[in-house]
Amino acid sequence: DNQILARIGGDEFALCMPELADFIKDCEIKSLAFAQYLKEVLGQAYFHQGQRINLTCSIGVTTYPDEQFSAEQTIKNANTAMYQAKFQGKDRYTLFENFMALQATRRLELESNLREAILKDEFFIVMQPQINSRNNKIIGAETLIRWQHPTEGLLSPAEFIPILESSGLIVKVGDWVIETACKTIV
Repeated sequence: DNQILARIGGDEFALCMPELADFIKDCEIKSLAFAQYLKEVLGQAYFHQGQRINLTCSIGVTTYPDEQFSAEQTIKNANTAMYQAKFQGKDRYTLFENFMALQATRRLELESNLREAILKDEFFIVMQPQINSRNNKIIGAETLIRWQHPTEGLLSPAEFIPILESSGLIVKVGDWVIETACKTIV
């Protein structure tokens, strides 16, 4: 066969299967079936020096040729689909859909904004009391972070916390939350 397997970098590989392009309608189905096969093969236990090794993989699937995407964009689309598979819980495969590109753009924009937010002190905390249900006395407090985005207003932590975590910014922001909470309660 004339399949091409290439290492993109680190633990990322690209597999090009030109023979699937003959039947574009079947291409997605065949690509997904092959992704499932790859996941099953790689998911089998391997033994090295008596040690059991289990591998997982996240696979992004896309089709080419498509008149709206260049070869470079097709690789980006597959990469976007792979990250979507990782986001959904890893060890799975996902077919690229156009909305994923919009999500990726939004994510990059928010990550850039978050870096600025740290420098511009756009975060604030809210203290939520924890109450003993038996005697209605406050026994503690939960510290919640909020982000007042300069143009979008108050953003949900569900939207920015995962980006803080995946970018590594969570450590810096977490330290700020702890320091701010301690100053607040003193």
